Amino acid sequence: MVDDGLRVDQKMMVVVISVCAKLEDLRLGQKLHEYVWSYKLNFDMFLGNALMDMYLKCGEPDVSLS
Repeated sequence: MVDDGLRVDQKMMVVVISVCAKLEDLRLGQKLHEYVWSYKLNFDMFLGNALMDMYLKCGEPDVSLS
């Protein structure tokens, strides 16, 4: 996304992380989580819930609670 010149913001990340949850793609979800922290995106309730949902659906309940 970034390589293509797209401006990635918190709202876009909520959508993309939600797709990872539906696909149960833990590896991509973890990369997106790292991106959120690396680029200090605005972390709000919606982004937190999307990450928690993704980790739960990918079978990582312990990570979702931390």
